[in-house]
Amino acid sequence: MAGKNNRLMGFAAVVAGGSMLLGLAGCSSAVNSADPVLENERVVVWDAYEVTGENKVEVIAFMGSEECYGHRTVAEEHDGVLRVAIVEGGLSTAPDDCSGDGKEMKFEFDTKSPAVSMQIEPLDSTKIDLAN
Repeated sequence: MAGKNNRLMGFAAVVAGGSMLLGLAGCSSAVNSADPVLENERVVVWDAYEVTGENKVEVIAFMGSEECYGHRTVAEEHDGVLRVAIVEGGLSTAPDDCSGDGKEMKFEFDTKSPAVSMQIEPLDSTKIDLAN
């Protein structure tokens, strides 16, 4: 998928309420932790992305409730391609009853290259260390 013309892929509109923004400096490979204590992590299949600025991309995914789950991002930028992953894991402080409630969340990434000309792809899950 290419992030050209500041278009939103897969959504007619972005839900503004209840979103989470995580910044990632444009580097070749980095991890940005939203919560340092995650258990039974899994890579989330993200739904869409939007170019939101000259060097900014928002990736949109449906995530579990913030009461029960924490999130972190992993990204690599190389040769005009931004590869991103969103990792979700259970919180050690989660209540016993974690229902299936969730919401759409946004994760913001800063890029070195102009975002409108970049290709945005999922990061290969084999490149991500997951906590079990």
